[in-house]
Amino acid sequence: MSASFVAPRYTPTSQVIHWLSALLVCLAWILGLFGDEFPKGVLREAANFIHISAGEIIAFLLILRLIFKICHKAPY
Repeated sequence: MSASFVAPRYTPTSQVIHWLSALLVCLAWILGLFGDEFPKGVLREAANFIHISAGEIIAFLLILRLIFKICHKAPY
């Protein structure tokens, strides 16, 4: 029998950046969609703060991912 073939994979760092970005995009999208449903006051301000912070973190992760992609080749 021949040795089993293991397909190359993306690095764990690349996978974490990918899934964290996806999670934050979903969070920002949901808060952007339903942000006006929160009652005025502290709760709405907190939701708006989280929405904006998620967008800023997404921008940071995008830059980080581009730098990481320049330094590491895709597995295929």
